Amino acid sequence: MVCKSQNNKCEITIKIKASEEAALKELLHFIYSGKFSSMDASDHHSLLAILVLADKYEVVLCIKYCVQLLLKLPMTEESATLYLELPSSISTNMEVQPLINASKKHLVSHFRDIYKSRNALMNLSIVGLEVILSSDDILPTSEDQVCDVIIQWARHHYLNVQELREALGSLITRFVRFPYMSCGYLRKFLAFHDIDRTTFVESIIDTLLFKDENLQRKHALTSSDSTNKQFIERSYKWRPIKVVESETSRPHSIIYFSLLRSECISLFPSGVTRTQWFPVGGHLFYLNVGCEEDKEAVA
Repeated sequence: MVCKSQNNKCEITIKIKASEEAALKELLHFIYSGKFSSMDASDHHSLLAILVLADKYEVVLCIKYCVQLLLKLPMTEESATLYLELPSSISTNMEVQPLINASKKHLVSHFRDIYKSRNALMNLSIVGLEVILSSDDILPTSEDQVCDVIIQWARHHYLNVQELREALGSLITRFVRFPYMSCGYLRKFLAFHDIDRTTFVESIIDTLLFKDENLQRKHALTSSDSTNKQFIERSYKWRPIKVVESETSRPHSIIYFSLLRSECISLFPSGVTRTQWFPVGGHLFYLNVGCEEDKEAVA
């Protein structure tokens, strides 16, 4: 490459991979003309290749231009994952943040209903899975399901037992909110042969301590200002309940299930909501709440 100024001429040699040649030509064309040549602006793979080189050579205007073009293209699960898998040196670049944020938003929106999309989740990369699990906007049936999805995903992607245990330990401790896991599922979880139970001792102890905290302390831990999401309750598709067992005269259980007035109103005219499973007397039950119009009363 030859560079010319008013009185000087210099030659610069740049070593690149063969796969970078087309992207470098487009980058040079942009530097001298402010636009790309004849490349297909709808090809996100080509645009990403140019973006990577523009970041490498610190061509900020080209980075911005690539991001603008990529944001105009239809976002898919494949392209969103591709953007999120950019090297951290690029993805943390301030100019690239709009693309990263849009990719996260798309994945969370697409996979928001964890129950309906649980099979499709198995095909995601670990980067995509982490984006979804770290979001407060997903709608799982319960925290048990969040843990179950992680276990199924890890078993699908890791065949080596040691790698599987390490992946489960990392994902579950970071993304499962143990205070909202049911006791029944926790017992089942701790009996799995492919987990290292010692990895989760701290999370379980923190859960027990949290449940024993006074209300003021609980509110502080679960506030939106809290940096630890482990104690913040998600929005669940199946409503959580509280079971209190008693053995006064004879064994019995009291089930506490509350709905706000606004939630009751939202069920009209034919909505339905249900609770998470709960054990009573060795059996599993759930409560179903619905709204039915009394036609006779209306008449």
